Amino acid sequence: MAAPVGVVHSPLTVFNFIGTPFKISIVAGAGTGIRPWSHFTNPELGLGISKEIFLEEIKKLNLGDEFNINIQEKNESGIVGIKVEVITKEVNTHRHLSDIYEIIDKSSLNDSVKENAKKIFMVIAEAETKVHGTTIDKIHFHEVGAIDSIVDVVSACILVDLLCVDKIYATTVPVGSGFVKCDHGLMPVPAPATIEILKGVPI
Repeated sequence: MAAPVGVVHSPLTVFNFIGTPFKISIVAGAGTGIRPWSHFTNPELGLGISKEIFLEEIKKLNLGDEFNINIQEKNESGIVGIKVEVITKEVNTHRHLSDIYEIIDKSSLNDSVKENAKKIFMVIAEAETKVHGTTIDKIHFHEVGAIDSIVDVVSACILVDLLCVDKIYATTVPVGSGFVKCDHGLMPVPAPATIEILKGVPI
């Protein structure tokens, strides 16, 4: 019997799921402060993981009522996809990497999800450290340290784990252009930390 094949379209990303590898066709680019992980989560939910199972797992972050997740099917330009929206109470909260690690470590998530989520935040922290000329223990996250971004990253790791994905492939990354407003002020696109992360990656 041939391996099950599923193709899920969203306005931002197209996933081809064949067995355990993932192929990601990146449409919307990447960044350290614009929450690209929600673009990763949306299509994954269309590949056979039930909303109920996912929501039960994300509750294991043990953050109580600090956030809610709204999941709905959406039609954009005649193409159906899954929209995942993270709604939080906090505003403009900054966290150090140790704060984010503490949230992850104190959660009830399984070890592989914790490990992958912490690896992702370490990659971001190392890039931010280099461009800001500081150290890992002193760097603090702005947008990516907020609860919604933590939920985004952890959600992606949960779904990769539930789908038993062992390899992820991606197309080249469109980096965009222009400027974006963030806590550091007006920044070029791609932002310096994004450029640092993408070193050696085809764009």
